[in-house]
Amino acid sequence: MGKVLHRSVCRDGHFGAGTVTVFEMSNFCYCRYFNNLRLDWIAAEKYCNQFGTVHEGAEDQLAHLVSIHSEHENTFVRALWESLREPSDNRQWCWIGYNDLATEGEFVWSDQSPPQFSKWGTGQPNSHGGDQDCGAIDTSGHGPNLGSWDDGTCSSRLPFMCKMLPVHLSH
Repeated sequence: MGKVLHRSVCRDGHFGAGTVTVFEMSNFCYCRYFNNLRLDWIAAEKYCNQFGTVHEGAEDQLAHLVSIHSEHENTFVRALWESLREPSDNRQWCWIGYNDLATEGEFVWSDQSPPQFSKWGTGQPNSHGGDQDCGAIDTSGHGPNLGSWDDGTCSSRLPFMCKMLPVHLSH
């Protein structure tokens, strides 16, 4: 019998409400929707969960709102978002998977990865009004807080980016 080769790929395509382009970095796929779909944080997480990958010998892995684990990855996510969105001050923020929905002040990633890095903006997180539990990254392209994070009101409708493991193909 021939040898089975495995190859990991990130695929562009049409998913849900729009066309997605997928970029790969450090063994993860980052999905960006070209129609700038705007959802509240919970709906955005559920939207990402529609997509995932299957790994041989392991359970399926769902896609999640993007998790960020280093300054390098934060810069990549911010730059990727900035390069793909149309210019508009209304698109300054992008949801990320960081949240303290379960316990106020204890931020976790929606993909359950360990929170080993954060880049909160000055005075953040502040849970302003007691109703800010969901993380967003500043993608405005200017200012001292460029690429920093803010805790936002989860019911706000913002664009978002998903992150997932690549698809493993056998051939």
